[in-house]
Amino acid sequence: MTRVLIIGAGGIGSQLIDMLVPALTAGDLTRNSGGVIISVMDDDRVEISNISHQRHEPRMVGQLKVESIFQRQSPFLSPSLRLIPISERLETSSQLVGYDLVVVAVDNSHTRLLVHEYADEWLDLRCGSDGYVSLDNTLDHELVKRLTPHQSKPASCQLPGALENSNVEVGYALAAAHGVQWVVQNIRRNVGVNTNSPPPR
Repeated sequence: MTRVLIIGAGGIGSQLIDMLVPALTAGDLTRNSGGVIISVMDDDRVEISNISHQRHEPRMVGQLKVESIFQRQSPFLSPSLRLIPISERLETSSQLVGYDLVVVAVDNSHTRLLVHEYADEWLDLRCGSDGYVSLDNTLDHELVKRLTPHQSKPASCQLPGALENSNVEVGYALAAAHGVQWVVQNIRRNVGVNTNSPPPR
């Protein structure tokens, strides 16, 4: 059994799950791994401003983002592939217990620092404008610390004014694609496939 936690159901997280869940229906990977359980954690609700760059539908406005994602992905689920919505914010290390792979897809320094310290295998996805950065547990710890200041202010993947000017920036989609490959290759490696995860970028 492989347990995956995706923290964040916004631009990066919703796009990642929208690609990851269908991808895991290919072949026998989920059965060979004893099943895959993906938990998605976020306490935000869908807003109309999210629709242009997050994988939520207009009919989902007002709903919890994790419930919106669950409804979209439910046709792909099976006994060997489950999706669990968790409508809360990551606050303590105890919320990370029991997961094999953890992906951070929110711009929140407290969340990142908790994951970096307490998760064994983790991926930290960040984006801004049309670019992205990924850090993971294979990087030098001091470098990760320098790139993760304690008091950084949360920011959107969309630069100020981008949405108002009809200039949706797609760095979030690049980050999400990296995340999908990282999760899939780690699951494949855990069942004995000789493969490598995409390196930090």
